[in-house]
Amino acid sequence: MNWVSNCANLAEAANLPSYDAARWREVDPFLRSAADEMGVSYPLVVAVAHVESRFNPYAVSGAGARGLMQTMPSTGAALAKMLAIPHTPHDPEASARMGALYLKRLVAKFDELDHAIAAYNAGPGKVQKYGGIPPYEQTQKYVPAVRRAMRAVEASEARCAAAPCPPNSSCPPSIVPQWRPAPYGFSGSGSSPEPQPQPSRPPHSRPPHSQPAAAKSGGGGLAFVGIAALILFAGSRKR
Repeated sequence: MNWVSNCANLAEAANLPSYDAARWREVDPFLRSAADEMGVSYPLVVAVAHVESRFNPYAVSGAGARGLMQTMPSTGAALAKMLAIPHTPHDPEASARMGALYLKRLVAKFDELDHAIAAYNAGPGKVQKYGGIPPYEQTQKYVPAVRRAMRAVEASEARCAAAPCPPNSSCPPSIVPQWRPAPYGFSGSGSSPEPQPQPSRPPHSRPPHSQPAAAKSGGGGLAFVGIAALILFAGSRKR
C-alpha cells in the first residue's frame, strides 16, 4: 500500500514510484536532519539520494560507490574523518551526513549548482578540467535527473504546505509542513521561528488573573452590597 497521509500522497506529489516513496519515508528523517545540519538545500540532498541509490542504504555501484548517498570509499572515509564519525557507508544516517557535507563543499567550490551536481557524479577535478559539466554521457544525464528530482521534491513540499495536515492526524512527521522557499544549494536563513502552541485550559476555567464580571464593572458590586446592608440595618431597627 502506498504511503498516504492527510497531507499528500508522497509518490504522487513527487511523481515517484511507490517503492521509492516507501524508502523515502524510512530515510527522510536522516536526509532532512543532514541538510539542516550542513546548511544545504533539503530538495538537493533528497534529489541526489534518489538519483544515486533510489533511497537504498545498501546500494553498491559497479564503480564501488556505497550507501544511500553513494560515496566512494576514499571520499567517504575523508568525509567521515571531517565529521569525526566512523566510516559506515551503509548506515543511512552516516551516509546522509557525509553526502550532505560533500554537497556543501561542492556548492561552495563552484559558482553554478549544475557544476556542483556534476562534480558529485564525476568528481570536482573533471569539472575543473572541462570548465563545466564533463562530456561524459552518464554525467550529462545525471545533472538534469537531479534537477528534475529537486523540482519534484519542491512540489511535494509545497503541496504539503498548501494543504497542511490536521492536528493529531496520521500525517508522517517528515512531511508536516516545514517548507520555506530557499535558493538552490543553501537553506533559507533568518526565517521567523515556528509559532509555539499555547497551553490549553480546562473547559469553563477562567484565564489567569481574571476577575468576576461584577468586580470589573467599576464599583457596581460595592453599591449593591451597600444597599443590602442598609436594608438589613433598617429591618433590624423595626424589630
